[in-house]
Amino acid sequence: MTEYQKNTPTLAVCGRTGAGKSSLINALVHADVQAVGVTPTTRETREHKTQLNGGIPIYLIDTPGMGEASHQEEYSARLHEILPKSDILIWVIGYDNRALDLDVCLLREVREAAPDKPLLILGNAVDRACRNFDPKSFDPFCGTTRAEMAVGDWLSYLRKTLAFVKATDILPCAAGESCSDTSRQYNLAIVSARIEKMLPEAMRLRWVAEEKATQDKHEKAEKMILVATTTAGAIGLIPLPVADMPFIVTTQVSLILGLCSLYGKTFTADTARSLSLAALSAVAGPMVFQTLTKLVPGIGSVVGASVAAACTYAVGNVTQKILEDGLEFDITMFKTTVKDVFNEYRNRFK
Repeated sequence: MTEYQKNTPTLAVCGRTGAGKSSLINALVHADVQAVGVTPTTRETREHKTQLNGGIPIYLIDTPGMGEASHQEEYSARLHEILPKSDILIWVIGYDNRALDLDVCLLREVREAAPDKPLLILGNAVDRACRNFDPKSFDPFCGTTRAEMAVGDWLSYLRKTLAFVKATDILPCAAGESCSDTSRQYNLAIVSARIEKMLPEAMRLRWVAEEKATQDKHEKAEKMILVATTTAGAIGLIPLPVADMPFIVTTQVSLILGLCSLYGKTFTADTARSLSLAALSAVAGPMVFQTLTKLVPGIGSVVGASVAAACTYAVGNVTQKILEDGLEFDITMFKTTVKDVFNEYRNRFK
């Protein structure tokens, strides 16, 4: 497993056939999908894996629809098997489904089995509400058109019916008719941002790197740098034993590899690690090469929160500039430039 693959979130995405789970995930994130379900006619479990674009591991779980209530035990068993393997549970309900008895039963089981599991409910495919759907102006909460009011009423129903599950949020969205039809995609940036905030801090960088809602390359790079900077700063606040200090390096390696992937440059984890170590050495002294520790006996803190955050920001900023300018990575130049940006960052927040 590479440094970039560490701290990768796993999502469980549940919903009935026809709710739009596959098109939603395909529009939202680069994913490695494993579909899990039950074939009602034979009562046999089925499972297949579809490689899309690599990226975030996602379990796509079919839940029982109309006429499948007698098979709920099979569906329930598969859900309970996957639940511990996932970091977030997403429940997809397609517009304008109001027959939620089976969903309610399974969600009650989820809350009993995993009361603290982060849960997001998505009211998907709201573009079905009208033929000439315009995602830029559509507002189901304050809109005045028949379609907007119908979707708003449906969302109110979902929130009332599913209030007991204490979901992080219930959001409307639409993936469009196909993964290539972005003209009907709605609210995916909000959905992506909500998922990011629900994830453990160390996993957010990978999500930001793989999500598709942010189309602008420069904007995505800046989001990745911000998330990595915040993560490194949070790690630096904690007195870590010697063995745990490499988590800051891992964050920087993930950032470098993510930025390189974004700009289409092939880079190895070993090279990224060398750059991270060189950067830490430049801002915290050569001792970092040898110790990589939060606490050094007789010396005290080598890499604290402010140093970790500032250094990670500098690493991301310099890496982004090199990639955007089409330059090659020279480790001596990298160290010098990182130190300059590091000092600018520290002075800005003094």
